[in-house]
Amino acid sequence: MDTKQPSTAAEIIGKRLKLLRIEQGLTSATVCERAGIKPPTLTAIEGGRYNTGIRQITDVAKALGAHIEIVKD
Repeated sequence: MDTKQPSTAAEIIGKRLKLLRIEQGLTSATVCERAGIKPPTLTAIEGGRYNTGIRQITDVAKALGAHIEIVKD
């Protein structure tokens, strides 16, 4: 498992989405089908290597039964 702390928004969101998927016992294929995206896109999102729009992030979150929330520090 990667022990590097995420530093960018893409890395933080991707790591959290991947954790939710794993906690729910869902395969990436299932999430891709639910979110309407291709597997390489999900892999890139979960790895924090894809600066996608809010639409795809929201679609993946919805596929996981989650929502996106902006919190002010």
